[in-house]
Amino acid sequence: MGILAASANHRNPTDGKARTMNVTITENPALDDIEVSVACPRIDERVQRIVASLGAYDRTLTGERDGAVHRIDRDEVCYAETVDGRTFLYTADAVYRTPLKLYELEDKLAGTEFVRASKQMLVNFDHVASIRPALNARLQLMLDNDEAVIVSRQYAPAIKHKLGL
Repeated sequence: MGILAASANHRNPTDGKARTMNVTITENPALDDIEVSVACPRIDERVQRIVASLGAYDRTLTGERDGAVHRIDRDEVCYAETVDGRTFLYTADAVYRTPLKLYELEDKLAGTEFVRASKQMLVNFDHVASIRPALNARLQLMLDNDEAVIVSRQYAPAIKHKLGL
């Protein structure tokens, strides 16, 4: 069993004071999976952000296809799109309907490679094969499943920022 301890300095957004957050990682071969415990003086925005970012490690999404509910690894999803008020998950070889609204999906996938491409679409950046300019300051993303999706003008700057442009 191993123990790793570290501390991280940060400024408290409420009062601007410098704080130190202690992090302890204990290796325990008897555990079946990762267990995270957060100890804090009170549950504040910072704690809620930590917990939300830990939620990004839930790698599965659920989607319905052919009358059955499927568990889908989020890395398999090329993009998600809302059409006529329904949200769909597109993989390389199938389309699944998810009960989540697009904004709920975006929250669930925060901290992952999913980026907003338009009001109706999230794209998994890991599936982007190439990017090219399109008309009216938009971008065209070619995905590795040979589909092309358009990034609206509103979201093009975020995509460029992700590329470091």
